[in-house]
Amino acid sequence: KVIQQALHRQPNTAAQYLQQMYAAQQQHLMLQTAALQQQHLTSAQLQSLAAVQQASLAANRQSSSSAGNGTQAAPAQQPTVS
Repeated sequence: KVIQQALHRQPNTAAQYLQQMYAAQQQHLMLQTAALQQQHLTSAQLQSLAAVQQASLAANRQSSSSAGNGTQAAPAQQPTVS
């Protein structure tokens, strides 16, 4: 489609047109890559948060059982990924 549109132009403007389309595609790919990296980062942050919560839960259980009061810590809610 892009090449067909370029063929209807003057040779010098056709080359410019193709260069502009190529540059636009490159920019689009860079934006897509950045968005994917951001999603990956967010996923890693969520995993880190879940690990911190698990460690905190384990510490709470250990401290309550060593206190000998017989009560168990309530389980924390897991983060939901939307």
